[in-house]
Amino acid sequence: MSPRAAWRLEASGFSPAHDYAAGKADWLAADLPFEGTAQLAGMFTRRAVATVGERATAAEALRLLEAQGFGPIVVINEAGVVMGAAYRDQLAGTTREAA
Repeated sequence: MSPRAAWRLEASGFSPAHDYAAGKADWLAADLPFEGTAQLAGMFTRRAVATVGERATAAEALRLLEAQGFGPIVVINEAGVVMGAAYRDQLAGTTREAA
């Protein structure tokens, strides 16, 4: 909200009121609560993504991906940085070759 709106709320007895500089779009994008009946795209999307460490085996990655139910699985390093992605068909082919 604007600083002026925050001041008006505080002057009306609502306190504390904060100036949220990032704005309404940022608030809604973070899936924070709001009043109204709007149906935002975030309500219909999946937020959880299967991740695996870069030292994981293909079989382990495939197991995690199957548990998630959709893919790809995102490969991250020890610092949580995305290093790449692996897809179900790639992982299944690797585990069959290893068997």
